[in-house]
Amino acid sequence: MRIGIFTDSYTPYVSGVVRSIVTLRDILESQGHEVYVFAPAYPHGCGADDARVFRYPSVAAPSYRDFRIPLPVWSRVRRDAGDLGLQVIHAHSPFIMGRLGMRLARSLGVPFCLTYHTLYDAYLERYAAGFSTLLLPALHAYLQSFCNRTDVILTPTYAVYRQLRRMGVRSRLEVVPTGIDLRRFQAGSRAQGRRRLGLPGDVPLLVYVGRLSVEKNLPLLLDAFRRVAAARLDVHMVMVGDGPLRAHLEAQTLERPLRGRLHLTGPLEPEAVADVLAAGDLFAFASVTETQGLVLVEAMAAGLPVVCVRSSATSEVVREGVDGLVVDNDAGAVAEALLRMLADPDARVRASRAARERARMFSVDRMARQMLDLYRRLAGVPPVARVS
Repeated sequence: MRIGIFTDSYTPYVSGVVRSIVTLRDILESQGHEVYVFAPAYPHGCGADDARVFRYPSVAAPSYRDFRIPLPVWSRVRRDAGDLGLQVIHAHSPFIMGRLGMRLARSLGVPFCLTYHTLYDAYLERYAAGFSTLLLPALHAYLQSFCNRTDVILTPTYAVYRQLRRMGVRSRLEVVPTGIDLRRFQAGSRAQGRRRLGLPGDVPLLVYVGRLSVEKNLPLLLDAFRRVAAARLDVHMVMVGDGPLRAHLEAQTLERPLRGRLHLTGPLEPEAVADVLAAGDLFAFASVTETQGLVLVEAMAAGLPVVCVRSSATSEVVREGVDGLVVDNDAGAVAEALLRMLADPDARVRASRAARERARMFSVDRMARQMLDLYRRLAGVPPVARVS
């Protein structure tokens, strides 16, 4: 099939949305499908783009300079799409590129679908707190209007499905969890990860992977680690990623009790992330703004038990008392859960086995089958017979 992907973010920007697009594109193209990406350009280059990636001018977002706001011109988008013969258009944002994707789909007479990756109201409350009461009704009205003009909306969890229904979205909804390449995260080396961090093998290590930003609830996670560090002098924590809170977090590494025990790696290549996950003993995650929490699945694939804050979406991924512990949005509760798991090696072994098994439900192969089935149904392409 020939599929057009429209997205407000793409490589080299690092996020769960970008990873999900790249992962899906890779597996679909490995099966002989053609996937064309329409995305913003970035000021310091876009890496090794191929002929199926189309870039458009962009400007930095005021509240987060690393994120770009695309400024495409319709005539150029229409020209780029040209004679590609797109059979379905799949947007990963309901905003600028998503609107253009919808316009192109209507122009070409092909179906249009959207993956709803982000809890936009939660982001608005964190980045425009003083104006959120004023802006939320307008945001909901826009999202409702856009979604109700979409042929199918894909949600990564049932929690997002229910939220869209409450918002008044009447379009067809299907739950398709975002998948990962399990092999990549199962291949991490504990010894190599420990060497990278400069830590001996017997030091208890907590791991966080993700954007270093306010919507990830990092102040609470840092508060929880302070409590853990005060209670146990041997525990270390590593945070992998980049973002607007990085400078603040770096300053915290110089203060007691975190000095020498909180490690920031910055952004890492996927293979290095797998090694750091393998080096860890627990994965700590406090975000309550996730639509799924892709890093939770990646950590579980690496065999890391999870301690996370309870939210409607993450609770569909992590099974309380099985893959780890799911607790209230409170630093004391998070710290207590981390200390409890650190003190119980047998519980960590059981949770590690369960987490690896659970992660198989989120394989990219499974996601690709679901996506192709959807694309074919939308485009009227007969399904491919599978050999059992």
